[in-house]
Order: sequence, then structure tokens, then C-alpha cells
Amino acid sequence: MSILNSRIQLSILSRKKEPGLVQKGFTLVELMIVIVIVGILSAIALPNFLNNTTKAKTTEAKTKISAILKDAHAEYQLDGEIATAIAAAEEQAEENDSDNFTYTADEGADDDQVTVTAEANPSADGGDATLVTAETDGTPLDGCVNLTTGKIEIRKSFKDDSDLDCSA
Repeated sequence: MSILNSRIQLSILSRKKEPGLVQKGFTLVELMIVIVIVGILSAIALPNFLNNTTKAKTTEAKTKISAILKDAHAEYQLDGEIATAIAAAEEQAEENDSDNFTYTADEGADDDQVTVTAEANPSADGGDATLVTAETDGTPLDGCVNLTTGKIEIRKSFKDDSDLDCSA
């Protein structure tokens, strides 16, 4: 039995001397390379992520503007009164106010139009300061509906400064 014990001890001692078993883990250079790679990837991904959140909030505003304008047109179709359509749009605009946007509705440039505007609230609790930048200069997002034809036009972005034409 002592011969067996000595052979086991000899095999254990010889295993410890093998270089692969004792040296496990990563070197400092390997860890630094991984950190640099992760840093580069995050530097690329973070701006894209922030840009997507701004796009999503802009899409939210356009969707709500569209819903308010469609509601105003539906009210006009029910009773044919422009004042009722404007009142419905104003009520919907007030209900849709959020941390990011304040919505206002009023009579458009022509007598048969309703205009809805979404202004960014960067200083509100939960508001997003990225919605008001030097590029947008605080320009509101707006849209209009022609009550007689039902044509809706909404600006594509805050940067869009083209004239809205709901007359046709």
C-alpha cells in the first residue's frame, strides 16, 4: 500500500510542475485590450441609441398630432360646425399633454382648418433636453387638417420649416 501512496504522491508532484496547470487567468495586456474594444464599441453605440430615443419621441408627437387632427375632422363630420371641431381638438390636445410635449390646437390659416402644435418641454420633470437643440432652435412640431376634405399634413421633424398646406 505504501508503494501505491508513493506513486500517487509522485504523480501529484509531477502535475504541479507542468506550466499550463499553474498559470491560469488573463494577463494585464489582454484585459486592457478587452477594455479598449468595449470602449470603442460603446463610443459607437451610445450616440446611435440617444438618436433613436429622440426619433421615438418625435414619432410619439406626430402620432398624437395625427390623432387629435383626426378627432377634429370626425367631430366636424358629425355636426358640420367648425367651432365644435376646434373645441374637440383643444380638449384632445389638453388630454395628450405629457412630460415631453405640450399640445395646443386652434383654428388654422383658413376658416376650414384646425392646427395642432407640439412644443417640447425640456425643463419639465421627466422632459427631454435633447428635443430642443441648436439645430431645432425650439421649433415646434405641428400639423393641420382641412375639415372639408380631411387632408392632414404634419411636419416630418422639428428641423422641417416648410409651410403646411392643408388647403387642397
